[in-house]
Amino acid sequence: LRGPSGVGKSRLAEWVSHRAKETGAALVLKATFQPIAGRGDGIAGLVARHVGLVDVDDARAAVERAEAWLTRWLPNDDLTAAELCALAGKGPDAPLRDDRHGALIRFLSALCRERPLLVWLDDVQHGKDALALLGRVMADAPELAALFVVTAVDELLDDDAQARLHVLASGTKGMSIALSALDDSAHDELCARLLGGEAGGLADELRRRTEGNPLFAVH
Repeated sequence: LRGPSGVGKSRLAEWVSHRAKETGAALVLKATFQPIAGRGDGIAGLVARHVGLVDVDDARAAVERAEAWLTRWLPNDDLTAAELCALAGKGPDAPLRDDRHGALIRFLSALCRERPLLVWLDDVQHGKDALALLGRVMADAPELAALFVVTAVDELLDDDAQARLHVLASGTKGMSIALSALDDSAHDELCARLLGGEAGGLADELRRRTEGNPLFAVH
């Protein structure tokens, strides 16, 4: 999902994710990306949230919790607790039997044995590692039962990210959906609802200033 800031890319991805949860159609995972990564951001944050390691700082406690999680949810998988902690960015990096992206694909493959995955990657213009992981999935694991919903802000994409997204969208299993500003009638309806109905001149002023951008109108 691509387009300028504020046109609803994340809201659309959020709606798709909520529908997947409501219907039980997929297990939903989410990673967010920021210009300066914080606690819980990135692919490591996705793994940490799903396994329950976000609030664990002690390396030994992280391994113990990871072992308990594996015993409950993936008892027959060959992932180790140390590998899981490494993927979640907890404690010293454990030696992985393959590279990090390969280990992540093994983790995702184990999760989707019971149900397909919906993996929402939000603001990937700040997440080059996520784009590299997607490229690896498309090349080495096209059979993975997962839908990756990716949002990107056009004006913040550099040339490398643009090229990576183009390659992903051009493949047989990828597509790009461009979102733009709301049309006049939809924006009129949004402005009126935000103001509690037909608010006359105030709605007209809001419409004029926000120029079809729903996020700007909400703010």
